[in-house]
Amino acid sequence: TNTGGSAQGDNPGAEFTDVLPPSLTLVSATATSGVATPTAATHTVYWGGEERVSLFPANELGYQVERSKFDALLLELAENTGAEVVTGANVRSAQRTNNSWIVSYLTQAGEQQATARWLLDCSGGAGVLARHGLRRPQPGRRTLALIANWQSEHGFGLADETHTIVESHEAGWCWSVPVSPSIRCVALMLDPELTQLQGRARLVQQYHAELARTVKLRALLQAA
Repeated sequence: TNTGGSAQGDNPGAEFTDVLPPSLTLVSATATSGVATPTAATHTVYWGGEERVSLFPANELGYQVERSKFDALLLELAENTGAEVVTGANVRSAQRTNNSWIVSYLTQAGEQQATARWLLDCSGGAGVLARHGLRRPQPGRRTLALIANWQSEHGFGLADETHTIVESHEAGWCWSVPVSPSIRCVALMLDPELTQLQGRARLVQQYHAELARTVKLRALLQAA
């Protein structure tokens, strides 16, 4: 993080080299369904123009799974342990009593209620609870992520298709992870103070414009 009072100049070559601590784990295996099978645990980083390949510690493995399938698995396991899972519902309110919570939600059958001792607000930006004075913005820079999946029937020409790819450029950084042998997820991480955002209607055009700033990832996706 650059916390100085002026812009940081561009140094020749790599800006810095950092070894990730063992507590941080990057993915190294993919699965289109079911459980991911571990493979060689590596990732490739292009930071400041220099290539670096990093390895997991011996016998350590990483996994890459699709979020939708992972969520479905968690719901199934929750039901198997006795939890009641309600789908197709919109939470309207949550009220705190002396020793429990009362949650009102709407389904096709009408408005329903559920009572629980504990309540987790996992509603994201909607902030069912957080919007009632509980949201605490964190100081510091905000980052915008533009994400898309790219498909190439013949793969992406990497020496190891399981690699996570990380690359920096002058206005941000980006990463790519494999979703399947023929699909990669590519995310562009932007600093709103350095990049003029063009609105939702032009997100696709902006995604391609920001991707054009990269070198390795742009080349990787040419045939996708």
